Amino acid sequence: MTALKAWLFAAIRLVSQNSRSPRTWKRPSRKRRAPWGSSRPAHGSRHLTHVVAKLLRRNGASLDLKRWIQDVDTCADAIGFVLSNDLEVAIERVRALTARRRLTALATRIERLIAYAVSSRYMTVREHLGLRLDAG
Repeated sequence: MTALKAWLFAAIRLVSQNSRSPRTWKRPSRKRRAPWGSSRPAHGSRHLTHVVAKLLRRNGASLDLKRWIQDVDTCADAIGFVLSNDLEVAIERVRALTARRRLTALATRIERLIAYAVSSRYMTVREHLGLRLDAG
């Protein structure tokens, strides 16, 4: 979470020199900003500017990184399930994550994965991939 915040604030400061980030993030932001330097390709700078501007317009100062990471975890769990095509395997992989790597409680992640397994969204994904449930 700390590294993600540092990268995010570095990107914001790089794009918008007058933006303010919390005092506690100034040092990590400079550290993360250094590799980008002035050697960024022009198209990369334009893309970064577009993404940061869109993020700030949409969320302003109310960025909820913890929720964003939880949503990324939920999405990753669902993708793992889709790719494995086996709910038990997907749940075991979630359980195998160390507690340090789990921002969302284990029970909540498993609950969300089971809910996804019976959702219309999952059935739509299966249909798009050409996967059918066996009738037998």
